[in-house]
Amino acid sequence: MTPTKEDVKNWLKAIGKDRDWLARECGTEKGTVNNWLSPSGPFPANAILKIHSLMSQGSPVQPEDAPIQLNRLVLEITEERMRKYETAASEKGVPLRQWLTDLADEAADVHQRRPERTSSVSMIEKFPFPAGHAVHEYSTQIVGNIAAGSLSESDTVPSTIYLKKPLGRNEYVVRVEGKSMEPLIMDGALVVMRRHTAPPIPKPGTIVEYNDGRGVTLKKLVCRKNAKTGKTEHVLQPINPAFKDIDPIDGGSISGVYVETLANYRKG
Repeated sequence: MTPTKEDVKNWLKAIGKDRDWLARECGTEKGTVNNWLSPSGPFPANAILKIHSLMSQGSPVQPEDAPIQLNRLVLEITEERMRKYETAASEKGVPLRQWLTDLADEAADVHQRRPERTSSVSMIEKFPFPAGHAVHEYSTQIVGNIAAGSLSESDTVPSTIYLKKPLGRNEYVVRVEGKSMEPLIMDGALVVMRRHTAPPIPKPGTIVEYNDGRGVTLKKLVCRKNAKTGKTEHVLQPINPAFKDIDPIDGGSISGVYVETLANYRKG
């Protein structure tokens, strides 16, 4: 489930951490975190992914005398299936409720024992390929959309895909929305990006994700001398000549670097 701003604020209170700590964990400044969590500020997809990873690493320790919360689950089961369950529980010599609980606990334990690659990429079961071969798949999420045109807010609704190799450290997948990077990167393509949080600025010619606090865009980074001032400026340049440059880049940051366009993947 994608965390909301209120979820993040409540989580920080619950674990006794402040926004300075969260900024350090995300490799950014406290002012940026304040902007993320402000009522009208942006909540970038790559930031949500990192914070979700931190939130999933553990929950605050409960006091020893804290009451145990019991949850009630209501299942709708046909009479035929119920008879099968009752027979199985009877053969085990336990009440039906205990048999169902034991079965669910056993399945959950098996799932947790599966080897994990990273917090956001996990190895799942083998599946058959042609010629009798079997390979591992790795699940990951498309964390949102990135504009290939004008700056726009990224989509924060994730979806799952399966890859034949795991993502690298600090890498994430976004869907390109727009035609400014065609023919190199097509509209609708899934691309792998690597998070970029600190200097130096990437080399000219690198395709980058630029975030000005209001939206993000995918462009090629180039250097150009300003005819009026004589100073060299960094400019965001589309590959498609039908689109205009964004120059100079000022007041924003390069939040990611393009790695590759995905060709082989399976939708979840």
